[in-house]
Amino acid sequence: RYAELPTTTIDRIPVVAAGPLSLQLAGLVPRRLPLDRFDDAVEHLVRSSATDWHDLARWVDRGSRSRLAGVGHLRSLVDEYLADDCESRLERAFRDLLVAHGVPLPVEQHEIVLPDGRVVRVDFAYPDIRYAMELDSKRHHLHDAGFENDKEKRNELGSLGWLVHEITRKAIRTRPDTLVAQVRRELDR
Repeated sequence: RYAELPTTTIDRIPVVAAGPLSLQLAGLVPRRLPLDRFDDAVEHLVRSSATDWHDLARWVDRGSRSRLAGVGHLRSLVDEYLADDCESRLERAFRDLLVAHGVPLPVEQHEIVLPDGRVVRVDFAYPDIRYAMELDSKRHHLHDAGFENDKEKRNELGSLGWLVHEITRKAIRTRPDTLVAQVRRELDR
């Protein structure tokens, strides 16, 4: 059935677009591809702008009509991401931590216009008090471009009076009460 999925040719090599590729990968779960690796692969396709969650939702519908194996795995992942503005499970875990502790929710994926006209986006923000939270993972932030862009953005925001709180997966997992206390302190100022 996967032969029905569209391909293009680049340098005589057949290539499948990100949507159909996600369906093909879903068909490998769980026998040949662990579910967490599948999730990571699809999230990477979205993060790298090869596709988006709405496009993947259309492919889920197409895969359902064709009764492709594994389409349920892709549907679950797409539904999870379309339910909110979080762009990663790390962001969702942090937001859920704030909800569990009764902390007022910040704006998700807040855009800030810099003096030179560039627009930067922070994961979470309380814009009225210029307090932002950026969630960092080694996988997505410890490469040359990500590392440099993160530092430049945070320095620029700092010079504009923003406090940028950097939060890691480990901090959420091992020190959740400390993180919540830090957020509350900033909100109380």
